[in-house]
Amino acid sequence: MHARSENEGQDKPLSFHWHAADNSWLRHLPVPKMRTAKGKVAVEAILLDAIIEANGEDRWISHARRPAHYTAAGRYQGTAYTCTTVVNGVDALHEAGLIEVIIAPPSPRAGWQSVFRASPLLRAAMVPNVTYDPGELIRLKIDKKLTDYKDTDATIRRRCKQRELNEPIEAAAIALEAPGVFVAGPAMKAGNVIAYPARKTLYRVFAEDFEHGGRHYGGWWQGIPGELRESITIDGEPTVEPDYSQHHARLLYRVAGKVLDGDAYTVDGYSRDIGKIGFQALINASSYAGAVGAVAKELALDKIPVNPRTGRKRKPAEWEVKAERKEAHAIVAAVKRRNAAVADHFHKGVGMKLQRVDSDMAADVLKRLRSQNVVALPIHDSFIVKRQHEGLCREAMDAAFAAVA
Repeated sequence: MHARSENEGQDKPLSFHWHAADNSWLRHLPVPKMRTAKGKVAVEAILLDAIIEANGEDRWISHARRPAHYTAAGRYQGTAYTCTTVVNGVDALHEAGLIEVIIAPPSPRAGWQSVFRASPLLRAAMVPNVTYDPGELIRLKIDKKLTDYKDTDATIRRRCKQRELNEPIEAAAIALEAPGVFVAGPAMKAGNVIAYPARKTLYRVFAEDFEHGGRHYGGWWQGIPGELRESITIDGEPTVEPDYSQHHARLLYRVAGKVLDGDAYTVDGYSRDIGKIGFQALINASSYAGAVGAVAKELALDKIPVNPRTGRKRKPAEWEVKAERKEAHAIVAAVKRRNAAVADHFHKGVGMKLQRVDSDMAADVLKRLRSQNVVALPIHDSFIVKRQHEGLCREAMDAAFAAVA
């Protein structure tokens, strides 16, 4: 076992979503034989996650060792994903010398899960050809955790509709034609940015219930910086990214029956970026104090340098956030004054309701464009399309917004 450093970086949760084209890559590895078919599936999934991550972001991969973690596993990870198969598989692979493991303290208050990563032996193995299947396309998170649910006519219809919307995206050749981009196995790298081109299937994530959230996730293009997205091609052709200006601000004014005059994020005494941070905090927080705290956290985060090794920032310390609270109070107050017409909707958690509206709009846009044989890649409030299809995309976006009650 290895000691865990505080500077290891962010872990990646174990998934059973990668699938190898065949098992030939395992022939020269000392893969332990498991007693059950599910155990065999688990071992192969763990090995795939480990070797793919070793050739990608090279993070530790977290896994739970308590049965309570696996209550919703069947829907989201498959029936082979159980506490028994995962723990037994990790331990057997560690004993075989194929992965390195760090076991977390048994207390759920430890703050982190057990982790593993590829050993030198596994890192030297051939990287197989892989596909990625996210499984469940309609997901529900309660308290930020994936939660099982009973299917209804509505969830079944949403799932069928999502499969239809995914068809043109999955069939398209989506690439990144930027200087310095190279492919290493299933990973595509551009400096500190790493993406996995096999991840093209979109799924929707709802929050607390099916009336909140619902945004589309899963596409590799959603996780790269905006300046890199300009280099995305679809079927070899250059693309553009039309977006909704002031998306949630315009939606809030519309559902409130008010008229937005000018820019909701332009606030006296502050930059537009700060005004936008304040507005987003006010619609997402469920209390005034929560909105102030969210702004203070963003102000503190802005002062933290990027780690050159990981390309990420650390989380701000409590004292760093506290030092920004006075300024955050002033920002929140200024944003409320600027948007007095909809201030009654602030710090009441309306953000997730607006996400449900914008996610339905995104589905509407994808449906309209699919009917015209146009491939569109959603980024929540924008869509990547071939340059020649920009006009059609903007028309679909305008129609979807006009249909909002």
